[in-house]
Amino acid sequence: MTARHLDELYADLSGELSARSIHHIHATINRALAQAVKWGWVEHNVADRASPPRVIAEKFHSVELDVLAEILGEARRRDPESKG
Repeated sequence: MTARHLDELYADLSGELSARSIHHIHATINRALAQAVKWGWVEHNVADRASPPRVIAEKFHSVELDVLAEILGEARRRDPESKG
């Protein structure tokens, strides 16, 4: 197995999985190969040389407190027996 094999795998998976999922797969392969190096099963970890896709952080949009209070108030109005 070479880094190129891993890069080809990641390219193949990119049509089916998100970059984050592929990155998790890469991390698992990397950890497994690192352990194989420690045990002497392989001489080096080819995953160190592979290029998994970059994971772009998603922006989180929060709700203003007054809007949240309005939503909760409306929910309580619609279901006054709710425990929320």
